[in-house]
Amino acid sequence: MADYILLVNKKHTEPIRKALEDKNYPKDKMEVFDTFIEAMQKATSIPKGEKEKFILIENDLPDNY
Repeated sequence: MADYILLVNKKHTEPIRKALEDKNYPKDKMEVFDTFIEAMQKATSIPKGEKEKFILIENDLPDNY
């Protein structure tokens, strides 16, 4: 399980957010951002702690960009 989930673009990631809520994923470990840059800033600000952290960043970038 991911320690944190950062979603980019509220509209496109809404089904993922709803599914996570349905599975009781902790709301304080999941955030929605308007831009990928904002999500990356959040990811780098999360303290490392004593173990590795696993962060899933889901965005709507096309395959060819």
